[in-house]
Amino acid sequence: MQKFKRKLKGVEPIVAAVILIVIAVAGGVILYLVLTGAIGSTPVPKLQLDVYNSKIMGTTAFVVVNAGEDVTAIINATLYDATNPSSSARCDPQRNAPFRAGSVITFVCRNIPASSKYVFELVYTSGATRKVFRADWIRS
Repeated sequence: MQKFKRKLKGVEPIVAAVILIVIAVAGGVILYLVLTGAIGSTPVPKLQLDVYNSKIMGTTAFVVVNAGEDVTAIINATLYDATNPSSSARCDPQRNAPFRAGSVITFVCRNIPASSKYVFELVYTSGATRKVFRADWIRS
């Protein structure tokens, strides 16, 4: 029994070092995930309607969208009356795609229906993926 205990005495520091390394690596991984936003954060929407800079002037609307991701192509942009979805206006971007992440896209919508609440729908591609963005917009 004494021989066995003597052999274990040499192993204890190694086991302690391995446990300490495992704890340090796990702590580093958790810290990395928290700092990069993978844990404990709310995901940021890829596109956001900028209601403060979007304007309606008569029958023309200027809709401003902040791009949080690259927009390769715009397939369709429409401004719907929220109370009557069959009433809509087609929207055109002020400049052509592609748009880089972080850029601002301004759409001009002509002959918009008279309403106090709208839904802006944008069908676009990001890379090779087709995506749909919808946002409610209450006219103030």
